[in-house]
Order: sequence, then C-alpha cells, then structure tokens
Amino acid sequence: MVLISHVNVSNSANSSEYANLTGFTFDGTPPNITLNLPVDTANLSSTDVTFNFTANDGVSIPVAYELTIDGIVNKTGPTNGTLPTGVTVAGFSEGSHTWNVTVTDDAGNSVTSATWTFTVTLHHQP
Repeated sequence: MVLISHVNVSNSANSSEYANLTGFTFDGTPPNITLNLPVDTANLSSTDVTFNFTANDGVSIPVAYELTIDGIVNKTGPTNGTLPTGVTVAGFSEGSHTWNVTVTDDAGNSVTSATWTFTVTLHHQP
C-alpha cells in the first residue's frame, strides 16, 4: 500500500504548489446489488418488462449500472442511490430470457449480480 501525504497541484499557467492531504477515503470495496423484479423464473404475459434492482455503495452514490438481457448490455445509466432503480424494456419475444445487472462505483469497483430468468408467454386469441 502506498500512502500519499501531499500532492503537487498545478494550473494552466504552470503555477504549482504543494498541498498537504488532511483526509481521504480509499474505496476498495465493490457495491452490493439486489435484484428485485422480475423475480427469478417469472412467467410474464407482456412484451414490455420492468426490471427493478437496488445497488448500495458506502462511498459512491449513485453508482453506474449496466442491464444485460440475454447476454447483451441493453441499458446503462446511474442508479437511484440507495433506492430501487426501475428500467422498462419493450419488445420481448415469446420464450425464455435471462437478465443480470453490473454496477460500478466511482472508484471503478464493480460487481455483477446473479443471472435470473423469465419467460414471456402471450395469450393468443383463437
């Protein structure tokens, strides 16, 4: 581990000055993530699906997310801090699908959730 006690700060006019560090936070821990909806092995009757998850990080709020559906990153953005984040995706085909979420904090720590499945079954009129 390297401990830095001071830094050299310079500006565009090439003026520089040393500054003592009085406190900083080292963040080596990835955020926590909880998948909420759709629950694992859910059976859905709509081609529009709302994904809901909660990401918590003790240092960086909000954290960035990547929603991966069927192995492809589908949506990205910031989470709602410690509140659940909801993302709606339209146009699913009938059949089984997988999803997971990767979250990354400002320090670059990331974690990927478990992968859950859901099935879209449309009720066809005779």
